[in-house]
Amino acid sequence: MKNLHDHSWFTVGSSPGNSNSDKAHAALSLPPRYVQGTARSAWSNRFIISAIVQGAVITGLTLAFVAAQMLTSGTNIIQFLSLSFEGPAKWFFLGYIFYMILVVAIAVTAVFYNHLEVGMRRQIKGFRSALAWVHLAMNF
Repeated sequence: MKNLHDHSWFTVGSSPGNSNSDKAHAALSLPPRYVQGTARSAWSNRFIISAIVQGAVITGLTLAFVAAQMLTSGTNIIQFLSLSFEGPAKWFFLGYIFYMILVVAIAVTAVFYNHLEVGMRRQIKGFRSALAWVHLAMNF
């Protein structure tokens, strides 16, 4: 395990014994071991895009419901929300809350795929890719 105070992985092409002048030369001549923020994950990007789209959908629904309530009803929004826990409106409200939780879950899934592809350097292809496509399709 690496020393917790060893920050040599922040610099490109360095080793713990290099001086600053060696690091500058090494950065120009050696391929980088790891530069923070440069690794990409295709599946993570797909799930982040899915979370953004789902977040836009829930935001649009929220704005539409609030605008319709404010334009068509004589009650204010606070009274409307207090009545939303009775009868069928309760199930609509719970479904809405679960949909918002789904958006967060999709974003967390993107972190999982990022860890697999970048952190563990596992390629997702073949049968695993088909399963990942099914997983992504289930989000919509």
